[in-house]
Amino acid sequence: MRRVKKKTVIIILIFIGIVVLGGTAYGVVQSNNLKEAKLKIEEEQNTLDTISLTLASYQTEGGYLTDDATTNNIEEIRNSIHSIKDSYADYQVKKDAIKNEIEAIKADKKAIEEQLNELGNKLELQTAINALYTDRVLSNEGYKEVAIIKNLTDSDLSNVEKLALKKKNDDNFYKAVTDAVVKAKGQLDQIKNAEGKVYDLIEDEKVVEKADRKGYELVKTEVDKIKNKEVVKQFNKDLAIVLKEVERKEAEARLKAEAEAQAQKQSQQSSNNSSKSNNTGDNKNSSSSQNPSNGNKKSSKESGGDSSSKGFWKDGYWIVEETEIEYIGEILNDDGTPNGGYLEGGEFELSREDYCKMLGC
Repeated sequence: MRRVKKKTVIIILIFIGIVVLGGTAYGVVQSNNLKEAKLKIEEEQNTLDTISLTLASYQTEGGYLTDDATTNNIEEIRNSIHSIKDSYADYQVKKDAIKNEIEAIKADKKAIEEQLNELGNKLELQTAINALYTDRVLSNEGYKEVAIIKNLTDSDLSNVEKLALKKKNDDNFYKAVTDAVVKAKGQLDQIKNAEGKVYDLIEDEKVVEKADRKGYELVKTEVDKIKNKEVVKQFNKDLAIVLKEVERKEAEARLKAEAEAQAQKQSQQSSNNSSKSNNTGDNKNSSSSQNPSNGNKKSSKESGGDSSSKGFWKDGYWIVEETEIEYIGEILNDDGTPNGGYLEGGEFELSREDYCKMLGC
């Protein structure tokens, strides 16, 4: 049997000790690394949870964005999650030792990235929609309808509409986006409709001949439906010119009508006076032919009549002091009674003035 030298045995024992000690040391290192890795993973998980809560606070229950949902805040969070360690190599431990923890971190990071993308889409849409209007229609308070900007074009509206269709979802925010696009289109159509009607009445600040009050009022009604007050003010300036011309033509027509009515009235009066004159002449002629002795009758002046004469009617003649004087005619008031006289007890009293008018003095 071959004997092993003592020196050789010592070397072997030393080698075995080194291996044992090395293995022990490696095990200790691995154990320490795993503990440290799990602590770091826990910290990363806490960071992700905080980020998730922050992103949730950027939206209301209805899905509308709060004022904290800004481009800067969203991008800052996006950059921060890139530094979250989600690889086995980052922790220097065996793969199986932290498999579940690494998968959890990866899942949370993915969920947060989806939240960021959704927030980014909403913010882009909200910014585009609000740019169509004079004030915010989409905010943390929800949706409210306001006036569109005065220089909005079909092209602007079409671009926003395409963006809305591309990023459509089902919460209240996206429903409000659809409503905002539809309402903006309606307001734009109303402005174009009113504009066309206004410039049907006025061209180059000159009112067209066909303009009248009915047309003015119809157009004014359309203008008043516009929500943008600046646009309304501009159209009202043009309509003021139209109204001034309409009122001028109305005044002109009114004066013309009054003049025609006055002329007609004067013509009627002339016709009535001519008819009265003819009737009076006929009565005189008839009386003269029936009483040929009329020419021999004396006037009251010739017969010495006083300021008032008593008499009575008989067979169409006026009897004064038993002297028969031919009745020529009577002066009547508007109510048909003789002017200046009255009937009393069968007698008729005629003033000298009217007596003279009838019989001559």
